Amino acid sequence: MSGILQSFVSGYGTGAGGNTDPYWSSVVLLIGNDNAADGTTTFTDQSVSAHSVTRSGTVTSYSNTTAPTGMTTAINNTATTGYLTTAYSADWYFAAGDFTIEAMVYLDASTYFPVANRWAGSAGNNIFDFLMPKVGTDNNAYLSYSSDGTNAKGITAATSLSTATWYHVTMVRHGVDFMFFINGTQVGSTYNASTDSLYNISTSLLIFRDTSSRTGVGRISNLRITKGVARYTGTFTPPTLPMPTS
Repeated sequence: MSGILQSFVSGYGTGAGGNTDPYWSSVVLLIGNDNAADGTTTFTDQSVSAHSVTRSGTVTSYSNTTAPTGMTTAINNTATTGYLTTAYSADWYFAAGDFTIEAMVYLDASTYFPVANRWAGSAGNNIFDFLMPKVGTDNNAYLSYSSDGTNAKGITAATSLSTATWYHVTMVRHGVDFMFFINGTQVGSTYNASTDSLYNISTSLLIFRDTSSRTGVGRISNLRITKGVARYTGTFTPPTLPMPTS
C-alpha cells in the first residue's frame, strides 16, 4: 500500500462518520481516547490487548481544562512525580518490525516530555525513547532506539514547538527507516536502521517518563501503539478524534 493511501485510511476516527480502523487488530495500546470524566484517575486501554495501566504519583488524572479537537478531556500530568506505566508485554517488543507510536501532546516549558518509552538511561536497559523537547531550552525532539541495550541511535529533529498548543506526534519504523512526524509533516532526516533489531528485556512501558530525571509535565491524549504496521510513510492528515475502537 502506498504511503499516501496508507496515510488516508489509517487517519479515520470515530468522529468521521463512525469509520473503523483497518489496522485495529494490530493496535496494542490505546489510552486517553475515551473522554473519561474530569478528575478520573483510572486509565483504560481500549485496544484488544486491554493492558492494565498503573498510575504512579498523585498528580496524573483526566482534565477538562484543555483537550484536542474532538475530545472533552485529556490525561494531565502537573508535576514531575507523576507518570503512567504498563507491565512488560511482548506487545512492547518490536524486534526489526514495523511499528507506529502516535499521540496528541500538549507541552509545558519546564521539562523534557517523554511520550512512550522503555529507556532507563543505564547500560543494558535501553530499548526505545520517544522524547519531546524542553521548549525554550532545547527545541530538539528525540527518537532513540538501542540494538544492544546501551548505545543510542536514531533521530534528533529540530522543532519550533510552543507551549499550550496541541500537536499530533508520531514515531514510525517502516522497513529499515525510522521517521518522526509532527502534525503529519516529517521532521528531521529519515534514519536508516538497516537490519537492526531493537533490544529487549522484561521492562515496563512508561508514559510521561523515561529516566528518573526526565518526567514530562503537560498532557497526552489518544496515545496509540500499532505493532507491525507503519501507518504513515509520507505527509498525512492527522486522524480525527476520538480514534476508532474497532
